[in-house]
Amino acid sequence: MMRKTIDVITLILTCGMWILLVMYGCFHMKGLFALLVTVITTWYHFAMRLLVGWLCRLWFPWSVAADRGWFRERPWEKGLYQKLRVHQWKGFLPTYLEQEFDFQALSPETLLRNMCKSELGHEIILLLSFVPLLFSVFAGEFAVFLFTSLGAALPDAAAVLVQRYNRPRVLRAARRKKQQKRNT
Repeated sequence: MMRKTIDVITLILTCGMWILLVMYGCFHMKGLFALLVTVITTWYHFAMRLLVGWLCRLWFPWSVAADRGWFRERPWEKGLYQKLRVHQWKGFLPTYLEQEFDFQALSPETLLRNMCKSELGHEIILLLSFVPLLFSVFAGEFAVFLFTSLGAALPDAAAVLVQRYNRPRVLRAARRKKQQKRNT
């Protein structure tokens, strides 16, 4: 459902962007320019997310050390998750590819790999959400671009928090499963 919605919105924005570009090229109306900038910026946020997600799935087909390096849980994270009450709201976040996070169907190793890829993708998207600030150099209205960039970055920050919150729990479950296999 989420995947179809994002894909359709991106397609509609792409068509609208081209129509507005042609119209602005013909009429050069100031209001049309504001609408064009809005549609281009919105299109960027959607298309960039699709591209980053696709690239992360393409570039990271291998397993990662989900408990080491960048993905290792930091000592201060548990306190942060408690303060932000991640446990209470994490289930409300939508998932683009639900089958990649199916706890019942996937092995813990596959699930952990998908979680790491997802976290990395959301971190890249989080940073790229601020690229539209550069548009303000040409279009003005820095505050508008700042607020839209912050609004676009927040869901990805939440997704990173959820991935980092869940990963230690999945790691513990994977270790228990391995231990059970050894004992049988």
